Amino acid sequence: MKAFVTGAGILAGLLLVLAAGCTIDSVRLNQRAQVYMEYGEYEKAEELLKKSLDNDHENPATRYWLGRCYQATGRIDRAIYEYGLAVRFAPSIETAQMAYIDTLHEDQREEESLRATKAFLAHKDMLMGEYVRIANNFRDKGMDMHYITTLHYAQEKNLKDPTPSLTLADYFAEKGDVEQTMKALSRAFEIDPYYPGLAEKLGRNMYQEETPEPTSIPEPSPLEKELRELN
Repeated sequence: MKAFVTGAGILAGLLLVLAAGCTIDSVRLNQRAQVYMEYGEYEKAEELLKKSLDNDHENPATRYWLGRCYQATGRIDRAIYEYGLAVRFAPSIETAQMAYIDTLHEDQREEESLRATKAFLAHKDMLMGEYVRIANNFRDKGMDMHYITTLHYAQEKNLKDPTPSLTLADYFAEKGDVEQTMKALSRAFEIDPYYPGLAEKLGRNMYQEETPEPTSIPEPSPLEKELRELN
C-alpha cells in the first residue's frame, strides 16, 4: 500500500501539534506515528496515536492524525469522526478543517461539507488574500460550490473590497452564465465604481445580456416547398 503521508506532510504535522499545544509525550508519539504512516505501517501508527490519546483525550493533533490513518486505510466514517473532533477542539487550525471539509465532500456529504466550510470561515479572521487562496484551493479540487461560498463570505466580511465580486464575475463569465456575471459585476460597481476597467466590463456584459440570440428560420416542409413553387 502506498504511504499516505509524505515528508512535507510530517512537517505540516509538526506545525499542527505545536499550534494545538500538545504535551511533549503526545508530540513524540504523534511524530513516531507519522513516520510509520509515511512507510505505510498504519497499524503501528494507529497504536501509537491511541496511546497519545490516553495522555490527552482532547488533543486535536492526535485526532487529526488518527483521522489521516483511518482515511488511508479506507475507514472513511471513522476518519470524518476524528477530523470532526479535531475541528471541535481546535477550530482555528486550517489543516484539520480542510481535511474535514474535503473528506465530507469526497464521501458525497455535500451539505455537511458546505456547513463545515461556513463554520471554518466563521472561526478564522483572514485578510482578503487568504480568502482568495482558500477559494482557489477549493476550485483546484473541483469544489465549485465551496469556492463560491468562500467568496460570498469574503464579500460579506469585506463590504468595501470588490475583489470577491470581481473574482466571482470572472468565474461566472468563464462558465457562460451572463446573469450571474452581471450580478457580480453590479455588486463590484456598487462597492467601487472607479475600479479600473470595471465600468467597461460592466457595459460589455450588459450589451451581451441585452442582445437577443438570432432566431433561426425553420426549414419548410416538402409540401410548403411545392406550394411555393406553384406561386
